[in-house]
This record gives sequence, C-alpha cells and structure tokens, in this order.
Amino acid sequence: MMNSCLPMDSLIPTAEMLFCAGYGAFAGDRACISWGIHRGRNPGRRDTMGLTKEVVYDAAVHGDMAFFLNLHQALTANPWQFPPSLRTLIPKDAEDPGKGTRAIDDPCEMKRLVTLCVRHEIEALAERFMHPGQYGGRPAWAIKPACLRKGATMQDHVATAIWQGIRQGYKHILVLDLKDAFGLLPERAALKVLRDIGLDDDAARWVWRLCRIDAVDARYRRIRFTRLGRGIEQGNVLSATIMNVVLAPILKCLEQRLHVRVFSYLDDIYVLARTPEIATEAFYRFRQSARTRGFTNVRRLKEETDPVDSKNSTIINVNIQPVAVLKTYEVDALGISLRPDKATKLRREGKLVGKVSISTFRKLSNCMSLTKGACRKRNSDAILPAPSGPVNTHLTGTAPACAVEWFNSLPFTYMNTEARDLSVNTTVSSAEVIPQALTGLPGNLRNPELHGPHRKMNSESAGTGLSGVRSPEGEGTMSSQCHGADGIPENRDSFRLQGVTTSGGGRGVAGGRPAHPSVHWSEIQLRLLAPGRLDVGNWFKGCVLDLTNISVAIGNAAAGLIVQGVNRLIKSVRIDSRAEVRIDPKEPWTAIPTILGNANDSVYTRKSFKFQNDGTVIIELVARPKNRERLPREPTPIEAAVVVRSIRMQNRAFNRYRIALAVHGKAHTEIYDASSPNDVAGLLEALGHVLGLYADSVVAVAADIIVIDRFKT
Repeated sequence: MMNSCLPMDSLIPTAEMLFCAGYGAFAGDRACISWGIHRGRNPGRRDTMGLTKEVVYDAAVHGDMAFFLNLHQALTANPWQFPPSLRTLIPKDAEDPGKGTRAIDDPCEMKRLVTLCVRHEIEALAERFMHPGQYGGRPAWAIKPACLRKGATMQDHVATAIWQGIRQGYKHILVLDLKDAFGLLPERAALKVLRDIGLDDDAARWVWRLCRIDAVDARYRRIRFTRLGRGIEQGNVLSATIMNVVLAPILKCLEQRLHVRVFSYLDDIYVLARTPEIATEAFYRFRQSARTRGFTNVRRLKEETDPVDSKNSTIINVNIQPVAVLKTYEVDALGISLRPDKATKLRREGKLVGKVSISTFRKLSNCMSLTKGACRKRNSDAILPAPSGPVNTHLTGTAPACAVEWFNSLPFTYMNTEARDLSVNTTVSSAEVIPQALTGLPGNLRNPELHGPHRKMNSESAGTGLSGVRSPEGEGTMSSQCHGADGIPENRDSFRLQGVTTSGGGRGVAGGRPAHPSVHWSEIQLRLLAPGRLDVGNWFKGCVLDLTNISVAIGNAAAGLIVQGVNRLIKSVRIDSRAEVRIDPKEPWTAIPTILGNANDSVYTRKSFKFQNDGTVIIELVARPKNRERLPREPTPIEAAVVVRSIRMQNRAFNRYRIALAVHGKAHTEIYDASSPNDVAGLLEALGHVLGLYADSVVAVAADIIVIDRFKT
C-alpha cells in the first residue's frame, strides 16, 4: 500500500513548473494549464522574502529562467521552511464596520508559486473523494453545473441546486455554521484525509506545512500569527482544496445515513430535509462526525431566545420564509431572488436606473441564477421604479354584522375548526339558479362605487393613478404595485366602475409588472370563460386574487364555466398548492357548491379565512391531492424490506431519474441526478444510489427495470 502512495519528491515543483505557474497566472496563457487569474493585489508591496508581484510578473513575461532557477534552489535547500505570509484585516462588510474583519494571509511569492503547482498535483487525487454537492474551490470540469445560464458562478450553482431540492419536496433547510472555519481547521483531520487520497506521510505533512497559518502583520511585521495543530491560511490557493476534502467524508456520511441532500460552498453548508425532525438529526450527526475528526467550532442550533442576527446554525422552513444563501440570495419554492440589501446597494450605486429587465438585473448583480417569479415579487423595487403618491390601505379587523349575517347564510362547509360557528350545513338545490341570480344583483353589489368606503371614486381620484399619472382613457385608475397594511396588493382595476377598463392591462404606471390579476382587465375578460390556459406565466405567484364584483366578466354564464374560469385564475397565483382569494360573500356566485372549497368542490379545500373592514373575506385555499393511478402491486419477497418498482427519466437536461420504491410496504419516491448522460449508465447509477441508501436492508428490484427502451422525459 505504501509503495503506491505519492511521495514528497513528486510534489516539489521544478524551475520550469514554477515559471509556468508564474506566467500562466499573470499572463493568462490559454495554452497552459488553468492557473487562475492573479488579481494583482498590492503589486508593489514587498513580501517577507523581499520580492514584489511586479518583479515576478516581469520575470514570467520576459522568460527569465534564471530567476525561477534561484527560487527552485532556495526551495530544495530547505523545503520545510518558508518565509511567513502577510496578514491583512479586511472588513466583512464595507458598509457596516460593526460586522468585524476577516484575516487574509497573502503568501510570499515563492510559496504562492509552489502552492499553485502542488494544487494541480493533488487536485485530481482529491476530486475522487469529493461530495458531488460541493462547490467553490473546485475546477469547473469536476462539478455538475446546476445553473445552465452562461456566466454562472459557483455561487449560482449552489443557489440553483438548493432551489431544485426545495421543489422536490425538501422544505426544511439546515444552515450549518462553523466558527472561523479556516482558522480552526484541525491538522489531524487534514493529515488523515491527505493520506486517504494517496499521499505518503511526508507528503501529507509537507502539504499541511504549505497551507497552515504562518503569517505576520502586514503593517508592522512584528506580530506573528501561528496556531498549534489547527488553522489554514485564508488566501492560500491550497486552502480551499484542503477545506473541501476534509468536509467531504462528513457530508457523504449525512446523505448515506439520512434522507437528505447536502450542498456547500466551502464552509457554508446547507442540508435539505423533508421534515424538521430529519433536519435536527442531521445537525447532531454532523456535529458528532465533525468532533470525531477534531472540529471544535460547530455552532449550536439557534434557539428562540437568541438574537435575530445570531450566527448559530438554524433550521428554516421555506414555506414560512426564504432561506438566505451565501449572504447574496433568497431561495424558496417560488425561486431565487437577490437579498434586499444587495438590491438596495445596486440602486444606490446608480446601476438600476428606470425600468430594468430581469436579464439586465442578472448581469448587473452578477447573479445568473436569479429567477423571474421571485425577483418580480421580492425585488420589485429593484427591477421597476418604486411607486410614489398616496396609497390606500384597508385594515383587517372585526367583520361587520351585515357581513357575518350574509356569510353565515351561505352554504359553506368549513374545514377550519375555528370557523365552524359561522357555517351551516345547507346546500343549494341546483346550480342552475346561479346564472339567473347573477342578473338580479343589488345595485350596491353591481356598482363598486357604492360598495365600501375605500372603493369610492370622486372627482379628484377618478382618472388618475396612484402616482398621479392620468390613465389614457380618462376613467378608472391604473394599477400600482402597492400593498395595504394587511398585505393585500392594491389594484384599483378591481374597484373601477362597471365596464371601465384601462389600456395598461392592469400593469404599473411604467407599463411593467402587474400588481395582481384582475377580472376587469380586458385581456382576462375575453379569456376568462374560454377554454384553455390564461398564459399569464408566474407574474402573479403569491399575490392575493381579488374576485370581488366579477358579474361584468361572467355575465349569465353557466355555473360550470364560472368554476373553470375562477379555478384558472386561482392557479395563476397558487404556490405550493396554496392560494389566497378575496371574495364578497354577498355575491350569489360564491354559493356554487363546486367552487372555492365549498361542499362539493373536488379541486380545493378551505384552510382558513379572515374578514376585512369593507365586508369582503380573504379565503386561504389548498389544492386537493390528485388521484394518481397507482402501480399494480407486485408480489414482494417476504424477506425484502425495499422494492424498487420503477426508474424513469424525469429530466434529460439534468440526467434526473425518478425512482418509485416501496419501503416496508409504503410508497416512496427518490430523485437522483446521474453523472453519465448515457441512459443505461444513468439507470444503473440510480439503482446503485438506492442500494447505497438501504445498504443494511434487503432490496428487491422489479424484473422489467433492466429492460431498457426509450425513456419518457
């Protein structure tokens, strides 16, 4: 075994290799190995060896081999001794000095060139042991890109991979935090993993010597920074590789023992779980495995008494709030958006002027993984001008007596136990009475001007938008992306006089993103009762759907057409099978038994509701699970705890396979991204993934799985 290990002599670079490292990093010669790009920080500052970056640059560009021969002779004379690095303290946040500083150790020029060469020697060995969810500090050829847009960074891949995991049902995310991860990395763990990848003892200790903390203060060069038995330099090109390869076995252990998915960017680790219990167990397994390897800096789980800005590890339910990824992104099931402070900074720097498209927003922020739906909802002030002018608000409060009386008289059967006192078990004898009833609405229901104080249009407000811009037709108002105090988007298209429309189609005064869908927009009125999709994309996801006063749109239509049209609108705002709908309970169409989660509605159930001061009601609807056709139950061997029933290609672009299982008699589904684009190899990889998950159980495989034809994507 020892004869096959890589010796230290094989790692010491020659003079020619030092020249290639210097020339490739500075000049960027594409014919050479990719050495990265030297940013040229402090080019005229002399290091502890007396060299500057400018001197090394001139020697590399002019091919001064004598210079690199001298460096090689100094290296071979004593390969265990290097001049110390220069430590510079940079603020973690340039705009907030209170967040502290980060120590960056800049190695001397000889050590920098040596570490470049050594990294290329051990990189291929280390990559065999890496976890596929690790990004950052790895070559582009070794990772599987998650974000397929041109120019995507490693951070983009992490954010996209987390978003894809959330959409697959992993809604609870454990965000792990290591205190001073580089400065407290244990030497014992690093030496063990370096031996595991194929280095002998001397080579492993020499690699550790190249990247361990050994620095002096860059200003005075008197204070020396060292730590016994732990810590690598943040700024050393080898440090990222060492960090990744040390964390890789811990991350692999989590996925092998639990039904979780793990993604990381160096020491920023995200564990995706389906339940909070699994996420909690993942934390304690990670901490135990890390402590076994010598880590003492895993922060504890965040508690309710901790401050909001605590750095402790935390578990986030993305159904409640998005997860902050790498201090840049906000990710949930809706998509990926930029953090508000980052968007505000771009606006303050003058980069976001006027109307900005989502593609321009990606380029200006250098975040190619941003998605339209999330940015238009959470970064609306960044991609569109902020609205100005007065904003009407309506507060949530106690329901008026007339609203309660009308609401109690409706044939609703509530699923919420808190609302049972408002419901009655009565049903409409026939849905055919609805079209006739709609024609006989009282005047105060047909005319929104007379219904509710906040809907009234006087001579000052009629014909002007919220920002003071008059609508082209001189009537009604143009919508604005404003929200009331109760979180309901204000859209005055829903409150205009009967038959009045605006040419803006319900979009903002700049003609951009709509506030929320309104049945009074001409393009929706024409298609509301027509078969087919509305084709509104994801512009309205997460908005409250306002269905008040829609008699103009539905007219004398049959109840079935009304149900289809309303359900299409609900689907346009629905996120994760949930939607909020604003209705007027006095309108007879709401009594249709097959709509809005009523007694005979087969599409939605009613989760909760809340009254508004104007007599309207906001209902939270949840989509019913579809009755999917189940696979025929096959005879299962008595001794088999797990049965693999089918493996099908789900997404060819990502080589993603869907695996249908029966675990102890219960249906279960696994999603696996294969590394090989070949169908046969991908299927076998997916099967191997299942065998690895249930290594301690007997696994039975359906016979027809090995018969490979054309998969359905």
